[in-house]
Amino acid sequence: MDKTMVEQEIILRRKLDLLLRTGKILVESAADTNRIVRNMNRVAAYLGLPEENLHIDVTYTMLVVNLSDESHSYSKFQKCEKHGINMTAISEISKLSWRAIEEDYSLDRYEEELEKIKNKKRNYTPRLAELNGATATEIKMKYAGLDIKAGKKEPLLIQAFRSFFAIITDLLNVQKLYASGVVSGVYETITTPELIEARDDLYQSEWLEVTVSRNLPQNNKEIADIVAELADIVPDSYLYELLWFIDDPQKALEEMRAQKEESQQTSLTNSLAAIGYGADNLGDTGGDPDNPDDQQNSVTGSTITQPPE
Repeated sequence: MDKTMVEQEIILRRKLDLLLRTGKILVESAADTNRIVRNMNRVAAYLGLPEENLHIDVTYTMLVVNLSDESHSYSKFQKCEKHGINMTAISEISKLSWRAIEEDYSLDRYEEELEKIKNKKRNYTPRLAELNGATATEIKMKYAGLDIKAGKKEPLLIQAFRSFFAIITDLLNVQKLYASGVVSGVYETITTPELIEARDDLYQSEWLEVTVSRNLPQNNKEIADIVAELADIVPDSYLYELLWFIDDPQKALEEMRAQKEESQQTSLTNSLAAIGYGADNLGDTGGDPDNPDDQQNSVTGSTITQPPE
C-alpha cells in the first residue's frame, strides 16, 4: 500500500469518526431516529461520503457506520451511554450541518464546532436529563417547585391572552364598522359593551374562554389541603395564587374578606338577639353613665341599653 493510499484511508477514517461523533450527540440528546439518520446523511454529504455506499445503523446504545464499495469496506462503531434530553444540541447539530455545506468547512473547523456543541451545558430547569426513565412520582417531585411557580404565573398568562383577544376583537370591529359606513363614534362604540351588544355584527372578546391545561396532572385536593394548612401562617394573597381555578386572586381575596366581615357581623347580631338584645339597641351609646341599668362599660364609656322587662 503506497503512501497516498495510506493518507486517503486516514482521512476517510477521520471522516467516519466525525460522522459517528455527530450521530452520538444526536442519540444521547434524545433525537428521534429519522432525525438522526437525516442529519448524519447531510453531514456525510458535506464530508464527501457517497450516500449509495454508506450504511448507518442506529440503536439506543450503539451507532454503526459502514462505507463499502466493490473492493473496500470500512466499519466503525460508537457507544452511546449518557442519554438525556437536549433540544438545543439537536438544533445546533442541524444548523452546523447546513453551515458546513454552505461555507465548505475544513475538517478541523467542523471538529472544533462539534466539540463546542458537545461541551455546552444543558440549560433546562429542572434538568430534564435527570428525568430519563424516572417514575411518575419522581417526575412529580422534581417539578413540585416549578408547579407552584406555574400556578402563580398562570393567571398572568390567561390575562395576557384575554388582552390579546380584546385587541384583535377591537381591530375586527373597527374594520366592520368602517365597512358598514360608520365613520364617527367608532372608538366609543368599540369601548362600550352596551353598544357592542346592541349590534348583531360585532364581535366580543368574552366569547373566547382561555383554559390552561398543564402536562403534569393536578391533585386539586392536595393543593387545597396545603392552602388550608398554611392559613394564618402564610399571607392569604400568596395562598390564593396557588388555587389555579381562581382567575383573579386579589379580587377573590377582597371578596373573602368582605364575606368574613359580613359573617362576623351576622354572628354577633344573632348572639345578642339570643340574649334579648335586638338590632335596634345594638351598639347604643346614648345611655346615662350614672345609671347602672345602662350597663356602662367603664373602659370604653359605651353602653348597651337593657331590654325591657
